[in-house]
Amino acid sequence: RWGAGATFLVPYFLSLFSLAIPLFMLETAVGQGTGRSALGAFRDLSPRCQGLGFCCFCSTCGIVVYYNVILAWSLRYLFATLASIPSGELPWGDNNSSAFFQGEVLNKAFLCKAPGGDYGSPLYGAESVCPGGALNYDEMEAALLRDCKCRPAGLDYPGGFEGYNIFMLCIIWSLVMLMCFLGTRSLKYAVYITVPLPYVMLVLLFVRGV
Repeated sequence: RWGAGATFLVPYFLSLFSLAIPLFMLETAVGQGTGRSALGAFRDLSPRCQGLGFCCFCSTCGIVVYYNVILAWSLRYLFATLASIPSGELPWGDNNSSAFFQGEVLNKAFLCKAPGGDYGSPLYGAESVCPGGALNYDEMEAALLRDCKCRPAGLDYPGGFEGYNIFMLCIIWSLVMLMCFLGTRSLKYAVYITVPLPYVMLVLLFVRGV
């Protein structure tokens, strides 16, 4: 039905105005009032609330772990964009975005099969030849042209470490540790970049799309 997806907005806005915004304002007020981290702020309120501060600390650590990986991917895209300026051609241009992300950034492995066969096992048919074992993205694309069915290998072939991604991740973690070392005084400089940057990117994407 038309507009059926809009029903998601009802619980979203209810949660936004009844939970998210009040809790955000409360957390901001506690932080500004005490001038301490989550652990120290809740401890100053009451020793019984110290566990809440520890929960905030643990959740923040979990968020930082996977967000830093996304930031490392973004940094790799940034460097790839700067490297492509002389040629004027982006590595993911000409509808190659999936090939660049899955093949170059993730270095993902794939398993393919012919109709009636098993994934990862070579099967030679009358019209299709599906190689066995883990395949890279280019090999997977070639197998699809031979009427093979392919899927990500997943944990069957975890692969090795991607050196470029590790280097980008080390840069991101170094920046995070530097900000932690410098303290809250350095946050204002990060806000000068992180707050307006998404709006600038949205405007650029809109102009580029038009």
